[in-house]
Amino acid sequence: MKFVKKLAILLIITLLVFSACGGGGGGNKDDEPDDVNTNQKGIADEKDINGDGYADIAIGAIYYNYNESENKSDGRVYIYYGSSTGPGNTPSVIIESPVTGTDACFGRYVILDDFNNDGYDDIAVAAKNFYSNSGKVYIYYGSASGPGTTPDTVITQTSQYFPSSICSGDFNNDGYADLAMGNTNERKVYILNGGTAKIADCNLDSDTPDATCFVTGENPGSFLTAGDFDGDNDYDLAAADENDPKVYIFQGSTSGVSESATSINIGTNLISSLTTGDINNDGYDDLVAGSSSYSSSKGIVYVYHGSDSGLSGSADTTLEGINSGDRFGSSLSIGDINKDGYADLTVGAEEYKIGSDNGVGAVYLYKGSSSGINSTEWMHFYGKTASSYLGYAVTLCDVTGDGYQDLYVIAQGYDWDVAGPLQGRVYFFTGSSTSTPLSGSWYCNAEIQVD
Repeated sequence: MKFVKKLAILLIITLLVFSACGGGGGGNKDDEPDDVNTNQKGIADEKDINGDGYADIAIGAIYYNYNESENKSDGRVYIYYGSSTGPGNTPSVIIESPVTGTDACFGRYVILDDFNNDGYDDIAVAAKNFYSNSGKVYIYYGSASGPGTTPDTVITQTSQYFPSSICSGDFNNDGYADLAMGNTNERKVYILNGGTAKIADCNLDSDTPDATCFVTGENPGSFLTAGDFDGDNDYDLAAADENDPKVYIFQGSTSGVSESATSINIGTNLISSLTTGDINNDGYDDLVAGSSSYSSSKGIVYVYHGSDSGLSGSADTTLEGINSGDRFGSSLSIGDINKDGYADLTVGAEEYKIGSDNGVGAVYLYKGSSSGINSTEWMHFYGKTASSYLGYAVTLCDVTGDGYQDLYVIAQGYDWDVAGPLQGRVYFFTGSSTSTPLSGSWYCNAEIQVD
């Protein structure tokens, strides 16, 4: 049986780890994109690093410089600047791992947000090193010339479980994006506040973070996202445990995130993904939770609407996968693909099977409206080959600047390195108002997985 070592990711797919970690960023909520900065596996989205008016993407390739005999890799991050015609054929910037030869897995999680509110979005990159029992998060600040390739900030903790996820959001409504980082072993989420000055280097073994959220469960902090669920302009933090059927909501305020939480119980189904965004355009962010293990891994997705009293206690919309084993809900992203004012939902089913071909993968699109997500599928597409695992990660962001959200999708197992162990491909589809709203032919290969 083939052993597959998977990445863990952005706004960003790894090349593909898109950056997608919890909500928004600095500034007013009305200025934020529909899809907030949630912890996605490897792709960072909807943020402008160099201030040219186009959203950029960052992709974490954690198996770059993979040493097959030692099962170690350094990792790197590819940055593609947006333009009116989409991303270029080659990366605009490549950021190498600051540490080599230790299985740094640099790029496991990547998010973009403006931590110092200077108009240029910054890059936070997680390196989760199992061998050295020490994880790190690096921050690279944006500028008109793009990010530097040497980290401006290094955050460290002596734990192989740090970080279990990362996300960002302006939790205290001061106009600066804040950084949240989970540690499943410590059962905590640590928050460092943004500000005019760059976030300082921090060792979480000894230094005190600006806030600490305590999450119950076996692996708390496995998934993080953020959004303004009650419309008070303070971003709230949503945290979930991959072995617990609850999402914990920590409310934001001008004094920061509350250390106590309310919870939403999705029954007996374990959570596999989270994302947030204002689907029905009512001024309140909504929460979407996926459970890809539901009903023999057929998969299910729950949508909870926000309101002035916060999130609804029971799901407003439920979407189910088609076949056992598809893992529908393995990835999620929200954004307005057809520019009708309502955010749409993309759902990955990374193990969708066609005939005898296992793991082809699929991505489904559902249309948003004033009443929420339409439960009737809008369109779908499948992977090219068996074991491609298309839909491992999905990210919506407007890279072309035309007002239509574009879609990036990772096919984690696409075998482009035929003679070697490396796998992974990222696809780009442009949004439009046509009856088939997504189309495109751009892709790039990256070191996302090894076989």
